[in-house]
Order: sequence, then structure tokens, then C-alpha cells
Amino acid sequence: MTDEVLNQPPPLIDHDLYGADPSLRLCLQTFGGGWGAEPLQQYADCIRTDLAEQGVLANRYPPVLHTHDMYGRRIDRVAF
Repeated sequence: MTDEVLNQPPPLIDHDLYGADPSLRLCLQTFGGGWGAEPLQQYADCIRTDLAEQGVLANRYPPVLHTHDMYGRRIDRVAF
């Protein structure tokens, strides 16, 4: 197969970034940050699915600046 790409890492879709980082977990425990383990795991679970899909959509549809509303008033709003 001539189209096989071997020099690129696999995508990090459905990958537990917190659970896969033993150094971060050890530092949290060692330096009194154990209270943050659960929120970090919840965030890692969130970015595992929801934010990964949002990242794909953000790359497909770039932000659009709306400077004025339909009445001509300045709003400076960015639609994502």
C-alpha cells in the first residue's frame, strides 16, 4: 500500500488524558493537590468526547465577526 502514513501519531479521540498521566496524578498527591483529582478527571472525561467534536467543528467552521446588529448598532460579537 503506497498511501500508508507511518510518521503521524494516532488521533487522541476517546483518550483519557488525566488517567494516562501518572506524573500529574503523583504531583497532585505529593504536593497537596489531591482535592483536584476528581475535577480533573471530570474535565478529562468532558474533553474526551464533547470538546474533541467541538474542535473538529471549530476547524471546519471558523469564527465570524458580527460588528453590527440588524438595526446598525455596534455589537462586536463573534459567532462560533
